[in-house]
Amino acid sequence: MDKYMIAAVFGPILILMGLSLIVHMFRGVEAIEELCGACNAPYTHAFISLVIGISVIYTYNIWLWDMSLLVTLFGWVMTIKGVWILFLPQSCTKAWINNRGAVFVSGIIGIIWGIALSVFAHH
Repeated sequence: MDKYMIAAVFGPILILMGLSLIVHMFRGVEAIEELCGACNAPYTHAFISLVIGISVIYTYNIWLWDMSLLVTLFGWVMTIKGVWILFLPQSCTKAWINNRGAVFVSGIIGIIWGIALSVFAHH
């Protein structure tokens, strides 16, 4: 997998996830609250984030000051997110539940990052 394929795959996913967070912002917070009761949900989320993050880092971890930096940063952000959820699941959940603004901002960042990755992939 090269940087263009990674960007082509995860760009649209980030756009859709960001749109979903914004459109269903209040339902999204409720869903996170419900997931708190499920004992394995944070570990599943951490596992998926770590698999994606480490796979991207292993495949493409080049720190150049151009659009390809978005691919490298995506891998590192997913890895850090997975480690955070794995070791501090309650703090991660509370950060989302107690701050609806964070949910909105995360949605906007996801949309912008996804658009940038998609443009980069098809450039």
